[in-house]
Amino acid sequence: MPQASADYTVSVASTPFGPGVFAPDVALLDADGKTVRTMEREKFVFRGNDLTVLFRNHPGERYLLVSSDPGELGKTMQRTQE
Repeated sequence: MPQASADYTVSVASTPFGPGVFAPDVALLDADGKTVRTMEREKFVFRGNDLTVLFRNHPGERYLLVSSDPGELGKTMQRTQE
């Protein structure tokens, strides 16, 4: 993560492919690689076609780890589009 003196917004997005979407699991790590914060599933929303989470950086967050959320693997979901 950029070590800036000012706050900034981070966006993690997953674009659907075929009938599926990669369900990301997002964790923020400190300089030693220890998890200091995770993004809850409820914070992810569809913005356009992308499953997205937006958040502000916090002091001490050095790395962003994005992986597949094993709890969401194989689940179906429905969403309404206008």
